[in-house]
Amino acid sequence: MSGIERARHGDVPQEDFESRLPIFLLADSKPLFRSTLGGSVLGSLRRVLPRRAKAAYLGASNGDDPAFYSIFEAAMDAIEITERRMVTSAYTDAERAFLADAQLVLLSGGDVARGWEVFTRTGMHDAVVERLSAGALCVGVSAGAVQLGLQGWQEKSDGVDYVFDTFQAVPRLIDVHDEAGSWRRLGARLHTHPGHAQGLGIPFGGVVVYHPDGRLEAQERPAVELSRQRGELGMTEITPA
Repeated sequence: MSGIERARHGDVPQEDFESRLPIFLLADSKPLFRSTLGGSVLGSLRRVLPRRAKAAYLGASNGDDPAFYSIFEAAMDAIEITERRMVTSAYTDAERAFLADAQLVLLSGGDVARGWEVFTRTGMHDAVVERLSAGALCVGVSAGAVQLGLQGWQEKSDGVDYVFDTFQAVPRLIDVHDEAGSWRRLGARLHTHPGHAQGLGIPFGGVVVYHPDGRLEAQERPAVELSRQRGELGMTEITPA
């Protein structure tokens, strides 16, 4: 059983907690460049990465748009990580080799289902799971944050949802920037989920850090945690420290 699977089942020894790294979940890319009294996301990443880290950007969810990759490059410049590249939907041998050795993996924003189809079709999914299990630092932005949770879904024009399992590195159903809709989509997914899953909603500009011991930490802006309680939907605010 991999470290991810043990974490999902609540069976992670204390020594694994100490060796694994937190997972950063961002609703959008703006928090990468925002400094607060508690520091910054980029500063947090820099502190736990080796000096000469390799950083891989997975652009499948946005169709490998170079404009979005340029934001990642600017972020890496800010923390002096020069060895970086986009791992594209083509997933060439060179990209495969780079991802296999990356200490930082960022899953881009875009379309959750579009990116997931590429991950599973190309085998990129297995490489990400291996990097997570090996202790790489992982960041999910928007669609990437959703993909790191339990499931993704696609709302179609006829109202029928296409639901699929995702990385399950964070044991929550995750949705982003739907605070104006009072997290309706997330609540609907929880009501139809066959298990006792909890939901995590991250607002625009929000960051949630999932720690190896299972703790969720919101940074600067409150996030929400949703759960089913006797058939009713409960919502708890995760307040930044």
